[in-house]
Amino acid sequence: MRFNEALDPLLGDMERCIAKVMDDRKSGTIDQFWPRALVRSFFVVVEAFTHELKVMIQAAVASGAFQLSEDEIGALSDVVFDLDEQGRTVTRPRFIATDRHFRFIYKLAIRMTGGSYQLPVSDARFGHFKQLLRVRNRITHPKGPLDVVVTAEEVEALLAAILWYIEAQQELVRLWQYQAADSIYAASRTE
Repeated sequence: MRFNEALDPLLGDMERCIAKVMDDRKSGTIDQFWPRALVRSFFVVVEAFTHELKVMIQAAVASGAFQLSEDEIGALSDVVFDLDEQGRTVTRPRFIATDRHFRFIYKLAIRMTGGSYQLPVSDARFGHFKQLLRVRNRITHPKGPLDVVVTAEEVEALLAAILWYIEAQQELVRLWQYQAADSIYAASRTE
């Protein structure tokens, strides 16, 4: 299955980083390599999972199994349309901020299941998630030596953000399981 093939090695990377950060946390000395690697690997997982959900949603829309508004279809696109100097249409890659993209795709995925769950964005850990996006950008594009340091407070925020994200994903999986069970039950009742 494409979903697991893409995510399993990335989740393994993240789990390895978490184990090292937790070990360092217990010992009281943090090797900066591991928190930086964990920040990067966490957001690689977030972006890969978001992309895979998006591919599933696009497939459901293409098959007619899931309906979206014209605006939502446009927001799912990886490109934007523009005009060049000669007035010809051109496409260019679209950039959507990770947190906004995740929230949009997650909302559509929940709607696909028929669930009413809402991503807990008022949870303080979502604030940590957004804070860590800034940390990721800072360590990826450092302007000075301190920009590559992940502080002890940021490590704690990172672990909280990861937990928030995992809980949200577990809720989505739970809804998928209920939807699958309902489909199986409905099919068995018609036979």
